[in-house]
Amino acid sequence: MNQIIEIKDLEFPPGNVPMSIVAMVYERGEEQVRNLIDEGIINIGHVQRHKRRGKQPYRRTYVSPLKLYLDTGFRWRGEQTVEEIKSRYS
Repeated sequence: MNQIIEIKDLEFPPGNVPMSIVAMVYERGEEQVRNLIDEGIINIGHVQRHKRRGKQPYRRTYVSPLKLYLDTGFRWRGEQTVEEIKSRYS
């Protein structure tokens, strides 16, 4: 039997989904996922560009747990590593 879950019934931990986990969900590399978000191809968060004096510029990425769930069906529960997620399913 299919179970319909209302979004209002779901709870997501506060904060940013780690990029390693997002890359695992999309089956892409971290940099490729970051580029897809930056270009607006996948709308699950945003990328901020930062310039550091005398150093390489870098990008800070925020991924919304709710938007990731809506786009992929993957529910992030606060895990910080891919290994924690793999142990959830074993």
